[in-house]
Amino acid sequence: MKNPFFSSTPLAERLYPGVIRLPKTLLERLAQEICRFQRRRLQARGLPERLTIFLTSRCNLRCSHCFVVEATPKPDWEMGLGEFRTFFQKARGVFSQAMFTGGEPTLRRDLDEILLLASEVGAIPTITIFTNGILGDRLMQAVTRALTQSPLCLHFQLSLDGPPAYHDANRGMPGALGKTLETVRALQTLKQAWPGRVGRITLCTAISKQNLADLPDVINTVQSLGVLHSFTFVRSSTTGAFHLKHQSLVSPFSPAGFTDYLTLAEMEQALAVLHQHLWRHQADSLFYMNNRIILENIVKNLKFMKPTAPCFSGLADLVLLPNGDVARCEMLASFAHLKDYQWDLKKLLSSESFQSHLKETRGCWCVHDCAIGLSIMYTPNLLGELFNHI
Repeated sequence: MKNPFFSSTPLAERLYPGVIRLPKTLLERLAQEICRFQRRRLQARGLPERLTIFLTSRCNLRCSHCFVVEATPKPDWEMGLGEFRTFFQKARGVFSQAMFTGGEPTLRRDLDEILLLASEVGAIPTITIFTNGILGDRLMQAVTRALTQSPLCLHFQLSLDGPPAYHDANRGMPGALGKTLETVRALQTLKQAWPGRVGRITLCTAISKQNLADLPDVINTVQSLGVLHSFTFVRSSTTGAFHLKHQSLVSPFSPAGFTDYLTLAEMEQALAVLHQHLWRHQADSLFYMNNRIILENIVKNLKFMKPTAPCFSGLADLVLLPNGDVARCEMLASFAHLKDYQWDLKKLLSSESFQSHLKETRGCWCVHDCAIGLSIMYTPNLLGELFNHI
């Protein structure tokens, strides 16, 4: 059985406006029961439900805040179709959702084949593709084939950093924003042609000192485009991961030479702007309220220097790097290579190496939005916040 919180997001979105209007005592009980069910389910499975796949560390942009391309050396070798086929065969039916990211996924000319393998061989129902949108034609070709030849549901996340001049300078390419918006419009057309199969189209803004003042204008721009708008704080693994026994456990995902991270006060300022210009107008949207809860809890974690929830990274979610390395999350260094386990994830997860890594990183916490977002469905206080935000 697939996890509906990962694979059926449209259904959750439809139910959310009615759910949040239930009596508060009932919502508190509901949050406790959902989280109890989710934890029991996860424990019984003993397998993650979501997988983040870094298809490549190569990119056609040079974003100043990027924590992948500039911060990590390019691998001498990347997983090919043979390795992906074997991996998906041995993990068939395990994942309710996969995230395809990079680097830039469209630099993989076999992106369409990997999508089809994930669906046909791995039985993954839902995939989110993170792309800069520069190679729009290549993206459209790959996803059109996937939609035509598989039952996949696809979501997309692209980026908008600020006004055109800033966005293009930050991305290191003149005209970058224009290309991205062309791809957004193409995806909107695709969504009309494939209702129910093409889901969320999201523009994400990574907030730093450089674009904090531009947030109201950025919000207005994205709202005029008719797509969803998410936010994250620019982060670094070297300064954003806490309660680890030694620094070697931290991943190298740290923007090279970037220093314009927000202070805690500036994060709170950003939250106020987002609430005033966006969130308070979207109170019935699960998408926007989920993003709000994540960012608010990042700020709480930093303000009190302790986590508001236990982390389920490595338990409900895993990261697969381009060369076959596996990490508990993006903030932690890889702990194993799938090749050593014959590309069999189940074998790796039952190994002493994995259990030892879990013990070594137990109790760590971070400012990674994906890790905090993952914890919501397993943690009553966070799910309670999501239900009781009004």
